[in-house]
Amino acid sequence: SLTLNESLAFCNRLKEDNVGELKYFTNGMSVVDLMYKYSTTEKYREVDEWNFKSGGFCMHSDWVLGYFVNYYNISTHVAE
Repeated sequence: SLTLNESLAFCNRLKEDNVGELKYFTNGMSVVDLMYKYSTTEKYREVDEWNFKSGGFCMHSDWVLGYFVNYYNISTHVAE
């Protein structure tokens, strides 16, 4: 279970909607649920028709994983 501060941090990150993930979020989802919904719904599609408004999905799988793990701060950051 998340603390209040962790919940607020998650909500604030989600509101920034950097890669269009907000539209896939529903209450009760975990970051893993959100990542799954995003990556299985946003597909590489008609690249010739992409524009600023319609968007388009073009991230390698490791970029998607890295984005969610690091941006939503669920990884452990260590100094070596």
